[in-house]
Amino acid sequence: MDENQLRFYTTQALYGKELQERQIATRQLVEADLSPAEIEAVRTRVELALGREDEYVRSAAALLLDGLAEKVLVSPTMARELLALSRSPEAFAREAALRAMKRLCERGHFFSMKDKLSMQQRLEEARHSEGEEFVFSLFEV
Repeated sequence: MDENQLRFYTTQALYGKELQERQIATRQLVEADLSPAEIEAVRTRVELALGREDEYVRSAAALLLDGLAEKVLVSPTMARELLALSRSPEAFAREAALRAMKRLCERGHFFSMKDKLSMQQRLEEARHSEGEEFVFSLFEV
């Protein structure tokens, strides 16, 4: 994937106005054979998006991380932002963060084992507090 395509798909996945364009861009990034430099570029953009005020953008970043869990190294900043998003009063944002955290804990790579343990603890907390419907959708699918 050339640099322009990478930038385009990452921007669409994080900031696209339509759900369909975000999904298509995310799929392109997930299915691409990205080099280590390209993965780092995406990781940096995702980390910046997770730090934004806009929960729509933060949720999109979490969804992209969910898809790229096996490829992206999770920084302490990313872990902290995902944990914060997982406590959002907005159900969609909260579930996007929890889904990303679940996938990252299963398949991801972390700078710090402490971050992984914090995510696992939050997932267990969510399992007990979010209710049966949430648990069924997030943990049983």
